[in-house]
Amino acid sequence: MRSSGWTWALSCIGLPVLISIFQMRQVLTQREEIYEQLAHYLQLKNIIERLQESADPELHTQVDLGCNFYVSAEVQDPSRICVALGYGFFLELTLPEALRFIERKSRLLTSLSDSLTKDSAKIKANIRLVLEVSVGRGGRRGALPALYPTGPQNHLGRSGVETGYDRVSGQGQARGRGPLLQVSPAYSPSTFPA
Repeated sequence: MRSSGWTWALSCIGLPVLISIFQMRQVLTQREEIYEQLAHYLQLKNIIERLQESADPELHTQVDLGCNFYVSAEVQDPSRICVALGYGFFLELTLPEALRFIERKSRLLTSLSDSLTKDSAKIKANIRLVLEVSVGRGGRRGALPALYPTGPQNHLGRSGVETGYDRVSGQGQARGRGPLLQVSPAYSPSTFPA
């Protein structure tokens, strides 16, 4: 008789691995948010550079009022812009000042993403170590539920980490479920419960 999914997962991989998997998901989510912020700043940098190249003293644009409702706007003096600093604060800067701010912010965000990448590598190594130790104690190699990455970036449109009992194909895909989060380098499809 088989126990429920989470009880079975805890008995197979143990609490430290599950905690590490959730930590990995948090780190990857934070890194994804930083990448989104970095993309917004780079987009702003491109717009500012185009404004500097433009000889037109006025700027015609459309402003989103919310819910994709746009209105036409005319900026009489585009030599100064308001930049969101964070926490609801905005600062009016000249275009060269804004470019310097964006450059500093981009360096900061890049260093944060590098730090999170290193953290995720450490967590992944910890997961592998715990799995190898559990196999060394007589645990069954590959007796893990399939773990699927989820969240805003997931094509399944679900949030959280799911466990599944699908067999794994040789290409690292679970039939009908999408890509797997690889937590161990060696899986045997025959060891997953049917």
